[in-house]
Amino acid sequence: MTISRRRFLQIGVVSGLVVTLSASKAINAHALREIKPIDAAVSRAGHGFDVISQEAFSKQLNTRFQLLGIDTPDVTLTLTRLVDLKVENAHAATNAMTIEAFSLLFESSQATLLQQNQYEIVHAELGRFALFLVPMQSDQVRYEAVFNRLHA
Repeated sequence: MTISRRRFLQIGVVSGLVVTLSASKAINAHALREIKPIDAAVSRAGHGFDVISQEAFSKQLNTRFQLLGIDTPDVTLTLTRLVDLKVENAHAATNAMTIEAFSLLFESSQATLLQQNQYEIVHAELGRFALFLVPMQSDQVRYEAVFNRLHA
């Protein structure tokens, strides 16, 4: 039995889409199971991103954040600075959207520099959530997390 090139490509594209969508759903479901909120406020909101905001972090300056799930135990970060990254976007303003952009700077309790990666974080007030941390060059071990969020 022979199959045309067009039919072969159609079957291949459809198969590829099905595999991609299935894998995406499985990864998202796994991620949601792995990062569960532990704080009552986070549980009420549904997930950590509802309570994670510039205002929420501004109230947590100089408090400790515990990193979970890494090889080195007891890695604690202290939120030392919050930088407001003012964003001017005429297109967003015309669509009644606001942009929340800010940066968090952390100092580490550990002398060894961790790799740029997403880490699971636990905080007494904010609960449990994931942050993408980037190491910064300086005399101390520091990390930065940058947020760019659109609000309707």
